[in-house]
Amino acid sequence: MISSSINVLMTGIAVCDIFNMAEPTWLLLYFMKYDYDVAQLVSPFCYGPLSFSYRIFERFFTITGGVARPVAAWLAMTMALFRLLIVKNAMNSSFESLSTLRVGVITVLCNFFPFFIFQFITYYGFKLHSEEWFYPEICGYPPSSSVISYYFGTSYLFLEESFDYYSIYTIVTTFAQLIPAMILPFLAFSLIREIGKGRLARRQLMRSQAANAKPDNTTIVISTMTVVSMLAEMPYGIHSMFFLYYTEFSRDTDMIELLVLLQGPFQSLIAFNTMSHCLISLAVSSQYQNAVVSLFPIVRKLKKPRNIIRVTPSGSSEGNMMTRVTNGS
Repeated sequence: MISSSINVLMTGIAVCDIFNMAEPTWLLLYFMKYDYDVAQLVSPFCYGPLSFSYRIFERFFTITGGVARPVAAWLAMTMALFRLLIVKNAMNSSFESLSTLRVGVITVLCNFFPFFIFQFITYYGFKLHSEEWFYPEICGYPPSSSVISYYFGTSYLFLEESFDYYSIYTIVTTFAQLIPAMILPFLAFSLIREIGKGRLARRQLMRSQAANAKPDNTTIVISTMTVVSMLAEMPYGIHSMFFLYYTEFSRDTDMIELLVLLQGPFQSLIAFNTMSHCLISLAVSSQYQNAVVSLFPIVRKLKKPRNIIRVTPSGSSEGNMMTRVTNGS
């Protein structure tokens, strides 16, 4: 199945989607358990500090999210660009290399490693610390009852006075989100225009040759994903740009509070965009539909039976008759 650069890029996006959805899923399960445990206690203050495993998972998802979020957007942008160049230059052999497996793998690695190295450098200096945490008297524990509290200290990079690493980190992450937000609308418009040209060409071919020309489902899938990504990435990128301006330059506290409140809805758009990738592929691409059927045989039983029309020739002994047979009956 992974035989072209587009499939490799879509596989890379799928891996990023898994990591992007893993964190909210983990947080949902964790806080469901937290709410249940707190309900059994005298006071929420008796729950104690966050556990060692929570801190480890928190840091893990922070790093993976910092890599997967921008990489998914950049891969979507690159995939749309590749498809646009391939479709527009279908008769130019110099663009055939964009469809190869090698180009797809190199593109994924070139998008992945810069963000991975940047996140690794950023969080390498964060050290895990521990201290003793004592239960309040209201909890009913014996005096001086305590547990170990874990937390990550600030990285030495952020404490360095010779240069402002926090500003560098903020600017890099903001532009990593802003660039796809600016380019995706142009790619979406261009791909939709190419789809229109392709439909017109198919109509002309069918009229002239009476042939059934198949639609370019690959371009349709990529175009739909590009449009959905544009609708999610544009608000998120613009929000990041304003957040950078007001936190680094303007220092307008009211505007900063508003931007913080808007982070939740915009992150929800990103989550919906992530979930839409699977739905779009299944709705349009027969390749992915067949893959789902092969991976989950139960889906085969849920498919609607297909009606088959059987026509018996008039010269046969059975006479001229037509019967309808239903698969699975």
